[in-house]
Amino acid sequence: MTRDTIIWDVDGTLYTFTPKFDASCVSAAAIAARQLGYPGSQEEAEALAREGFDAHHNGLEIFCRDNTITLNDLHRLYHEHIDIAEMPPYARLTSFMRRTEHTHAALTHGSADWAKRVLAQRQLLSFFSPEHIVGMENYNFQKKHESELPFETMLARLGKQPEQCILVEDSHRNLAIPHAMGMETILVHRLLDEPPHYVTHQFKTPELFMRHLHRQQPNKPANRLL
Repeated sequence: MTRDTIIWDVDGTLYTFTPKFDASCVSAAAIAARQLGYPGSQEEAEALAREGFDAHHNGLEIFCRDNTITLNDLHRLYHEHIDIAEMPPYARLTSFMRRTEHTHAALTHGSADWAKRVLAQRQLLSFFSPEHIVGMENYNFQKKHESELPFETMLARLGKQPEQCILVEDSHRNLAIPHAMGMETILVHRLLDEPPHYVTHQFKTPELFMRHLHRQQPNKPANRLL
């Protein structure tokens, strides 16, 4: 079965994090939480958001513990407040995407609207059909390293089988479940000296992965850095 579909993670994959962008995310979480009723100051809210990001890689759930703020509302507002201008510059994938006939899809722990903003800023939005951009709100806020639901939701949108898909991520733990389902799995940016069995290949950047795909190079062991 031909692997004719690439499913892209967004955050950390199609752009990389910097301290300045991280600070923008903390500020956005605090602003959104206060708009939804968090009683503390902006400084107190930022401290709580930073605690959430540091401890759980998620600065939002910590505001929802007493159920007065819903994760769905906070998730939406948070992504509206992130300053996309603080996103670091990154080489474009546009030319590589034009050279392949693959279907492109985006599966993010962010919101679908946020993914569209990122793709537009990266000049990639034209390669993605709107129904193939799936945010965390579309799969009941399940996490990719804990549940098959994000991937099942995407496959249903695409009308594809796992064996037809390549998944690109910057977090290796998010590759274990889709690999077990039958997807080819690609790790970018955060490379491992000894990648686990569920990492099919790893590349320093998404561009190098796409170049590899375009050139149809033979398979290489996952620990070879391209």
